[in-house]
Amino acid sequence: MGLLFGQPGSLKSFVALDLAMHIALGWDWAGRRTEQAPTVYIAAEGSAGLRKRAIGFQKSHERQISGRVPFSMIAAAPNLGGEKDDLAELIASVEAAGVAPGLIVLDTLAQSLGGGDEDGTGMQQLVANATALANRFRALVLIIHHVGLGDDKRPRGHSGLLGANDARMLCEKR
Repeated sequence: MGLLFGQPGSLKSFVALDLAMHIALGWDWAGRRTEQAPTVYIAAEGSAGLRKRAIGFQKSHERQISGRVPFSMIAAAPNLGGEKDDLAELIASVEAAGVAPGLIVLDTLAQSLGGGDEDGTGMQQLVANATALANRFRALVLIIHHVGLGDDKRPRGHSGLLGANDARMLCEKR
């Protein structure tokens, strides 16, 4: 599991979508080598804008792209932090995309928490569900999240989120 976090307006979704498209195409990203893998982007908020950005990315790179880009978007806000969650339905939706993803982006944690508490059991449930999703598809689940109110260098919420990450990236707008 990975975490991309930052303040509102720090372009987290732009960065996540760009990363997802580069991985889907097997292109280097930010000077780093990637391994090509189908990607699934769960747009729990702002799906219309994200869909336009994905189309714009493909149009702006149409000379370098040959064939279909293995990228799918799910425009839904799954409840992954409540007592009754949507994990089974989300897995079915990812499977319906017809690819075995190597990257699943969950944008955003706040919209996917359902009625769960970000500082307690809701976050623990979301982490467990994200881990189950990663294990089911043998994929990286990249969660988009916000910084804490008192610390703009740390993601907000339960500390269990930090311990569950294999990678973290802070997005800052300069």
